[in-house]
This record gives sequence, structure tokens and C-alpha cells, in this order.
Amino acid sequence: MSELSLGIAGGGIAGLSVALALAQIGHKVAVYERAPEFLSLGAGVQLGPNACRILAQLGLLDHVSKVAIKPQHLFIHRGSDGAVLVDLPLQTLATQRWNSASLVIHRGDLHGALLEAARANPRISISNGARLVDAHDMRLGIDLHLDINGATEIRHHDALVAADGVGSQLRGRFDGGRGLRDTQRIAWRAVVPAGDAPAFARSASTHLWLGAAAHLVHYPLSGGTLINVVATTSAMAKRLVAGDYDAASDDADSQRHLAQSFENFSKEAKQLLAAVTSWRMWPLFDAAPLSCLAHGHIAFAGDAAHPMVPFLAQGACQAIEDAGALAASFKRHPQQPREALAAYNGLRLARASRVQAASRRQATIYHLSGFPAQARDLAIQTLGPMGMARGLDWLYGAAA
Repeated sequence: MSELSLGIAGGGIAGLSVALALAQIGHKVAVYERAPEFLSLGAGVQLGPNACRILAQLGLLDHVSKVAIKPQHLFIHRGSDGAVLVDLPLQTLATQRWNSASLVIHRGDLHGALLEAARANPRISISNGARLVDAHDMRLGIDLHLDINGATEIRHHDALVAADGVGSQLRGRFDGGRGLRDTQRIAWRAVVPAGDAPAFARSASTHLWLGAAAHLVHYPLSGGTLINVVATTSAMAKRLVAGDYDAASDDADSQRHLAQSFENFSKEAKQLLAAVTSWRMWPLFDAAPLSCLAHGHIAFAGDAAHPMVPFLAQGACQAIEDAGALAASFKRHPQQPREALAAYNGLRLARASRVQAASRRQATIYHLSGFPAQARDLAIQTLGPMGMARGLDWLYGAAA
């Protein structure tokens, strides 16, 4: 098989995962990242069994696992009094039911592991300070118009994968003018030194606390030295924009809004929130599914393809699934990039769209109040661990 030349816009988790998957099957890959350098941004990322299986196929799971934690349990709490509604033996289910691991990891550690592997691969080149300006689909391949450190360049490739995030340069060309949707929710993110966190937050487990119009998620990171904390609330009057993953939150209005959102939570949850000294705000946007993930010699992956809210913890997982599906499609059509991208669309569109919709639906379920919340809590308790596991089979058990 002669190699193809494939371009990737974006050097985040999606772009690097795709680059590694396509290089593994023998193609030459050029990654164009608009940032002048890679920074260790963000906080925690959950990698479900569906993503870990693909990382294993790419030969990356062992490397990633060295800087990750395997949460043994998922505890779902009623926010008002801290009662445990269900204790899901997460790692046992992951290995015995879904045939892989389940990991939590700092985003910077995950990106660093992917970047290290990409830089060590002779089939992959990475250009920083390279902004995609336009792309012209040709009869044979695609011309990328790039601004590389202030200089205009045209690069030709056999195909392009746009993995340039929620603010993708090209997505608007194919989304029917619908753009992004403001979900009217904010995720407040922080990491807390483990020594400053309450004891219950330091165990190797993931905790989810459900409350009226707000919920809380936390789990340990970085060998247990840090606790990742994500508190989700309704939006404030202060306007934030899509793609602003790291907005400041030290003004009085922001702090008041956060405190009021969790005023009816248990004292344990408030203890953890009080341990945070600095919050960053992430306004949550998603989008209606694209009608197609591939158009000629262009395909979309990651948040550029299917931006979603994080309530199923599937943003990074779906990006990694995209990488696995692109590799499978190029294996099937090794010298036919248009056909390979069309096959990729067939593998991914329906599933990614379902995950988008399910993630959005979880926001409503998590934030119920009054009698609907009581009914939800009773349903969780009635289902129990195995009932909850059956409800996750479609997500964690399905191969990309």
C-alpha cells in the first residue's frame, strides 16, 4: 500500500488521536495547530471503556494508564443530604462487562502522552502557529490555505480531517447556518491539592452529586495528588462565548452565583467546594448534529464534528472513537480518500449524534427538583448497579 498524505487541522486530543491512528496504518500525516505552542490546559478527563479499547488498539493505553487513575467506584449522591443512591463498581464492570479499563486523567497528561507518541512517529509532522484559513476541495485531494506564523502557504493533501474544536473554521460551511447552541449552563472547574480536600474526596472513585439546577462531579488526578472538581450551574447574566474554556471567575457576582447554586447541598459537598481557591468557568455550548461528517475530501472529528455537553463525560471519548473509525475506514479504502471518508461518516454519524442527544438529556435529568427529582432518585435506587450498567451497555459496550 502506498501512503496517502493526510492533513489534520487541530492538534488537540482529537487531532493527535486521528494522526496516530492514521499513521499506524501507514499514511503520512501533517498536523496544523494554530496555537504557537502546546500548553497544559484544562482539568480532568474521563476515559470510558469505549475510548480505552481504541487507545489499546493504537498501542497507547499502557502509556496513558501510567499517568491516569482507575476509579474503582462511581457513587451517585443525592445532593441535599449526601445519601448514596447507587454504588456502581466501575472498574469491575469496565473489565468484566465492557472489556476494557475506565480511566480518569488530567487533560494535560492525556494530551502530553498523545503528543509524545506523535512526535516520536516519523510519519507525523506537527506545525504550530499554523491557522487554517480556507480549504479548496479539488478533483484529486484538497488544497489547504494556511497562515503559518504570519506567512501564507498552500499545502496539498489527499484529504483533510478538521479537528479544530468547537470553533471549527470549516464547520459553518456545512451546518446549514445553525451554528452553536448556548445551553445556558456553566461548568466551573478547579483542581484542589488532595491534602486540602475532605477525606471522602481522596479515594480512587468518581462522585456525582445531583441537585436542583446544579450538580457536582469530582475524582482524583495525577496519582491522587489532586482532586478534580466540576460544579455545573445555570448560566449567569454575564455573557460568555463558545470556546472560552478558561474564563475568570473571581468577581463577586460569579462567586455569589456559585454559592447560591449549591446552598441546598449537603455539608460534605460544601466542604469540598470551600476547599477550592480558584475557579475557572467553561460556558457550555453544543450543536445540532451535522447532516454528514464528510464532504468530498473533508471530514470532521472531535468537537468540530459533534460538540456536546459533558454530562456523559464523552467529549474526549467520542474524539478517540472518531480516530478509530477513520483508521478502519482508510483500511477498507486504502487508496480512495473520498470513499474512506464516506465510510467514516457511515460508521460515526448516527452514534455520535445519539451521544450528543443523550448528553444533553442528562442535563435535564441531573437538575430536576421537587417530585420529579424524588422519582429520579427512586428510579436510580430501584435499578441498582446492574440496572444502571445495562443502561450504559450501548455507550461503553459498543465498538466504534
